[in-house]
Amino acid sequence: MGLFDLFSGAFDAAADIDEARQVVSEGLSDALSTMEGMVGNEGQASIFENYVEPAFRDAVGPINDGWPGVDIGEYMDFMGDIVNEGNSIMEDAYGEAQEILSEIEEALEEAEEEGIEIDA
Repeated sequence: MGLFDLFSGAFDAAADIDEARQVVSEGLSDALSTMEGMVGNEGQASIFENYVEPAFRDAVGPINDGWPGVDIGEYMDFMGDIVNEGNSIMEDAYGEAQEILSEIEEALEEAEEEGIEIDA
């Protein structure tokens, strides 16, 4: 691997980090939209707006930590399928984002092996 390729890879890493964050952001939008579409009555709509949506927004954290999952306690009895669907979407999004970050780590390790220091 040439020097140009290594430096090019370093610059691409910053773009890839943004891409990983975008994957999580899009996953959250998809999860919220999907769950909202599954709401079947006013009671569920109220629980979604007051508990589920805020819990999902609050659960978004560092990509490397993975999706922690959301459990809304006693409301899981009648919202469980909806919340589980959202959790599944977010687990997939975090998995994809973690793959992107893993590729970055590999590129940085390769650069280090070549004796090139890159501040990431």
